[in-house]
Amino acid sequence: MRFSRTNKPRISNNPDGQVCAYYSIGQDYCGPPVANANRNYDDDDARIDIEHSNGNSIQILLHPERAVRAYLKTDQAPPRTGVSFRSNFPADVILVPTLGPLEEKETWVTDATVQRNRNTRLASRTFRNILIRMSDDDFETFAEIVGESWEGMTLEKPRIIDYVSKEIEMNYMEERIPREVYWSGFGFQVWMQTMLQFMRGGEKSLLVLDEPDIYLHPDAQKALIKIVQERFTQFFVATHSTEIVNEVEPGDILLVTRDRNSAQRISSEDGYRELFNYLGSSENAEFSRIARARRIVFFEGKDRKIIRRIASKIDNTEMVESPDTAYFQAGGFSQWSRIQNVDWTLENMFKIDAKIASIFDRDYRCDEEIEEFLSRMSSERMSCHVLDRKEIENYAIELEPLKRLIIKRVRDRGTELSLGKAEAIIYSVCGTLKADVQAQRTASYLAYHKPRNPGIDDSTHLKNANALFNESWGNFDGQKHIIPGKLFFSELSKTLQSNYRVGITIAQAIGEMRRNEVSNYIANVLSEIESFFVS
Repeated sequence: MRFSRTNKPRISNNPDGQVCAYYSIGQDYCGPPVANANRNYDDDDARIDIEHSNGNSIQILLHPERAVRAYLKTDQAPPRTGVSFRSNFPADVILVPTLGPLEEKETWVTDATVQRNRNTRLASRTFRNILIRMSDDDFETFAEIVGESWEGMTLEKPRIIDYVSKEIEMNYMEERIPREVYWSGFGFQVWMQTMLQFMRGGEKSLLVLDEPDIYLHPDAQKALIKIVQERFTQFFVATHSTEIVNEVEPGDILLVTRDRNSAQRISSEDGYRELFNYLGSSENAEFSRIARARRIVFFEGKDRKIIRRIASKIDNTEMVESPDTAYFQAGGFSQWSRIQNVDWTLENMFKIDAKIASIFDRDYRCDEEIEEFLSRMSSERMSCHVLDRKEIENYAIELEPLKRLIIKRVRDRGTELSLGKAEAIIYSVCGTLKADVQAQRTASYLAYHKPRNPGIDDSTHLKNANALFNESWGNFDGQKHIIPGKLFFSELSKTLQSNYRVGITIAQAIGEMRRNEVSNYIANVLSEIESFFVS
């Protein structure tokens, strides 16, 4: 993409015989060495295919004895200029180099050296040189980003302290004492460089980040991936950190091992176990916090990540961000009562004085069953909550944000969609789930009420169950409470993919919400738990 800004593409056939615009680029210009790119040093090119959401793709061929070739595959006429080449494949790629500790002493170097090193693995050697050349406004922005993300640190712009040796000094303030940045820990040194790299891109950029966990404390790793999620729409992170793995959506994780020809997307608990075994830890990384935990939160499945997104919408992230809080998966409904045993064990065997809160999916259970369970679980040391919707994903099902999101995603493909059409799609997907939801709720109602009311015949139980279902299904507000949230988003994405070649995720749906569109119920649950913890 950089090369295309100053060079016109050529026209030729790619290896598949398709007429394409292409660039032939010297290996030195590309940066990463390609001496070992092809498999086991054979004569075949290493091939990378990158598909854009607009339907075009780039095919890159690498070989140590040939120039790097990049072919643009499109159904349109091959572009003849660099501008049209980039418009056919619009991608702002932010490749963060491997970052290391700063040099103890750094002297003034030429502009050419700074430009050559600033986005490579040598960037740490000229860090002060890069910052001293920034405008005061840009440096102030950089200092604010660092100060907001690393509490207690205030940066001062670098300055030349010796015009003979041309030595550059850069101080930071900690507890009102100025210190040279080299005196700081390696973690903070790498953090500053990472934030500087992030300033190169924005929401439309694609971030590539390699092993960001090196030098960073586990809490800093969590903070880093949160910044990445907020700042970039799409990102690729290579990591062995269980802390980072636990911070992202399950479907976003791919396991790459040498014994497989393709990456394995993690989509099940078995996949997570294999992943953690590969990373060298068979346990959830949150167990490392148990010794210092003063607050413990139990979730069902991977609900914490979704709750965190919802909490950020209402500026109530203390519960999910506090380092004094540990998080555990509680399993299904049959395992809920075991939390009481955990409370006793922590207090009496490990002498850990921690308050416990729990948030569980409602599933298809009736009100009477939920009330009975909550009364059984109530305790001074425990705050127990059952969602008023089927599962946590249901809180991403809000009509207005969903309509806006569908229209935006379809517009990205060049098609305009009306609000009415977007709404019709949502209603249609809900309709496909009706029969299964009614059957599941009826079965759950009978399983609870029949043993407790054996004198009532089955037809009466069925009549009562159907009446409750019809009451809930009468409008969209009722439907969004009882449909399976994960399945709804899966079916909605399939429909959009089939008709418009786009999909949507639960994270995108929550991201589209405004503060006043977040369910009052889940907002109140988070507030109640926070109040319980501080009481």
